[in-house]
Amino acid sequence: MFGLHIGLIAQNYQTVNSSVTTAFIGNNDQQVESIRIDSSFVYGGDSVFYPFYNIQMIDYDCYLPFSYSWIGKKMIIKPDGYNCFINRENDTVKINTFAQLNENWIAYEISDTIIVAEVVKHDTLSFLGQTDSAKTISFTAYNQNMDSISLPINNKTIIISENFGLLETMNFSLFPSIVQGNQGVQTYDLLGMSSPEIGIVNLTWREIYDFDIGDEIHISGYDSHVEYPTTLHTEHKEKYIYLAKIVFSDSIIYTVDREEQIIGRRTAPWGNTIETHTYIHDTVAMVYKADSVLDKLSGEIINNTADVTGVPEYVDGNISDVRIEIGDTIKKTLIAHQKIKENYLGSNDGCWILYDYEMYFVVPHCLKGLGGPYYDYMFFEFAEERVLQYYKKGDKTWGTPLVITPLSISDMDNKNIVNIYPNPTDGKLHITYAETLHATSVQMFDVVGKQYSVGAKHILPNEEIEIDISHLAAGMYFLRIDGKVFKVVKQ
Repeated sequence: MFGLHIGLIAQNYQTVNSSVTTAFIGNNDQQVESIRIDSSFVYGGDSVFYPFYNIQMIDYDCYLPFSYSWIGKKMIIKPDGYNCFINRENDTVKINTFAQLNENWIAYEISDTIIVAEVVKHDTLSFLGQTDSAKTISFTAYNQNMDSISLPINNKTIIISENFGLLETMNFSLFPSIVQGNQGVQTYDLLGMSSPEIGIVNLTWREIYDFDIGDEIHISGYDSHVEYPTTLHTEHKEKYIYLAKIVFSDSIIYTVDREEQIIGRRTAPWGNTIETHTYIHDTVAMVYKADSVLDKLSGEIINNTADVTGVPEYVDGNISDVRIEIGDTIKKTLIAHQKIKENYLGSNDGCWILYDYEMYFVVPHCLKGLGGPYYDYMFFEFAEERVLQYYKKGDKTWGTPLVITPLSISDMDNKNIVNIYPNPTDGKLHITYAETLHATSVQMFDVVGKQYSVGAKHILPNEEIEIDISHLAAGMYFLRIDGKVFKVVKQ
């Protein structure tokens, strides 16, 4: 981000503030769009703002990246109260923020069209936990004889708050007309802003992987593909219970109780199938690191124009943006576009089109406080799925819990093999192993991975060993016995 901010205009009812990031949701398509000013300067007394550019639909199934923002190519804040939005045709849309109730002005004019704006309401509104004075501005289209004409802009409104800027806006880049396809002028409601921090502005990696102690996540999935002439198919169930949490500036480390079942099948053309079963129940450390891609705003471009292996010959490259969806949970998805080669099949417009995910890509999405990525992908002999089936967060539950059943004696739960008591303990632990088994290694760790001496090196069949942990601080610890991990609580 760059720009000279010295001398920038700041007014009451100013539509956009150069230091505030905002998010809006479309009233028609429910798509979330963002405004962040990436550069600004003062020119002739005017403040000029350039928002980050995003991928825009310019025709049916034709998109252009890096051309302009949904809110306009730029905004010009003038000392006389006019806030000007420059649309994709480089025409100016004027918003008179100083106008009083019932005052009108020409907001837009080209050869045969005049758009008149009027302040139709000036009152106090409540929004996102705030209350402020606000002006509602309505638009009406006329011809040069000032006869009313029918345009999609008629009766559409925007709302400007005295201290918070735009509460309701429209995609001024398309003002005032509809383009081909399903894109056109629509209104957007404020979803959130960065200063003050209200509502929803973004969904970051930290919010996605924000689990609390006791949270539980169940995931199922499969992957299937052909290694001619054999078909390989793997099904898996995963259950995670979050036991401990350490937060750093660039990462989060969780101690997690993991239970997983994996069933693999290899099938030959003549019908012979080899099936394998794996069962895991242990305690592991899961580390989530800062992710600049997941931190992108809704509509922000991930610049990646490299060719994608295996795509059709008419594809010249690919580019992605991220999108936030608002529902029962907040979801962030990567959306890909592909560049069509010039003059291929008569195409010479340099269009980017929406990538056909199901043909070449796994489409990942993440959920607020529920992790990810999750996806569902299928293409002929290739298929892959990772789906959230159940979660428990605090008192809230959703979905149906997975049932994981060990399928052989070797898959028995660790608790049937090892007996550890008393647990919790204030001093000594007693450990016995299954009657016909023995352990060759015993180790002890705390929640951050620090190892402690336990004295015992192994456990023989029918033998009971004693471990003194009275010198350790109260808290949670983990015993690792031959690769199996058990939670121990020191009181």
